Amino acid sequence: MKGKSYLREMASQLSPMNAILKMAKPMLPGLMEKVKGLNKPECEGGVLEEGEAHAMLSLNPMKDRIRIDIITYRLEGDQMIVSRFIPMSDFNKLTDGK
Repeated sequence: MKGKSYLREMASQLSPMNAILKMAKPMLPGLMEKVKGLNKPECEGGVLEEGEAHAMLSLNPMKDRIRIDIITYRLEGDQMIVSRFIPMSDFNKLTDGK
């Protein structure tokens, strides 16, 4: 019988986030580079302004489309304080060129 670590690995492979990334990666070749570059100050090519500590990419299903947005935030204790919501693009426009 396989151990708990094997089950954890299988669960991580089947996670919704992993499925979304596997689906999005071939359609958006620059997506992974964009995600890696988010957590840098604007002067270094990232999106963080003064007072912002982190940025995350958000894929939001909305009826018949998926929106891609960037959310910047900082941590105060155990709370995440959102500072900006940056709409990037409509996923459908990025994938079919319309």
